[in-house]
Amino acid sequence: MNSSGHGILHMEVTVPGSLRDFLLKNSPDENRVDFWLHHGCVYVNGIRRRQDMSVEPHQIVRLHSNPKSYLWKKEPLKDRIVFDHPEFFVLDKPAGLPVHPTLDNYLDNAKYVLEQDLGFPIYSTHRLDVPTQGLLIFAKTPPAQSLFNKMFAHRRVEKIYRARTERAVPLGEHVLYLNPDTRVPRKHSFSPQTGWWECRLEVLVSQGSEENYMNTIRLITGKTHQIRAQLSALGAPIIGDTTYGYQGGVSDLALECYSLSFTFRTQPITVTRKATSPSGRR
Repeated sequence: MNSSGHGILHMEVTVPGSLRDFLLKNSPDENRVDFWLHHGCVYVNGIRRRQDMSVEPHQIVRLHSNPKSYLWKKEPLKDRIVFDHPEFFVLDKPAGLPVHPTLDNYLDNAKYVLEQDLGFPIYSTHRLDVPTQGLLIFAKTPPAQSLFNKMFAHRRVEKIYRARTERAVPLGEHVLYLNPDTRVPRKHSFSPQTGWWECRLEVLVSQGSEENYMNTIRLITGKTHQIRAQLSALGAPIIGDTTYGYQGGVSDLALECYSLSFTFRTQPITVTRKATSPSGRR
């Protein structure tokens, strides 16, 4: 058995039997084993297994023994659908909820919860960070998903974000380079680096005073943690973003995807978030 500091165990099967019995040998708590299977914490030879099955010698079982839980208000997510179309819909995602299953938790994510609420499969087209709230497009069919994937790849979806900071952010277009191979917070540079992501955004508005500025941002590229890293690099980390240098004692990330504009099969569409602007809790 090999383990990591993140509660990940790698175990080799030595005798044939059932997966559940194999797990019980390592944990006699039946309820815990059932929890692991139900939440998708168990993999056999790299494939997630959520039900009991036969296992054979030399197979490797990977167990995420301490799956992460996510703090979000448990509510019917279908009530947060703000735009519905026969081929897709736009969700107002709450902060604290992943978009899709994570390695150690198959259940606590917007995709799975919505599929249970709606009764049919849905398909991811883009992502928001777990602590980021706001507008998120899900396709209802694989062809619609494919179309949105192409639209995002060719930057034909305009994404407007709003973020609160304690300092004003310079207006205009900003470019930053992030090293995708580094741990969060990712290393950055204002000069091009081989193999690093080029991140572009445009700050349209930065208004406020007394350590409370609302910034309206047009996202040009769409890299993981891009806005968070860029505002931090500009000396104005987002309120609540302790990962990227905020030190003000606010607990929630003050970042939202505020507006999405695109043309879907010749139909121009703009969806704007109606909820209150992002603000952290002290």
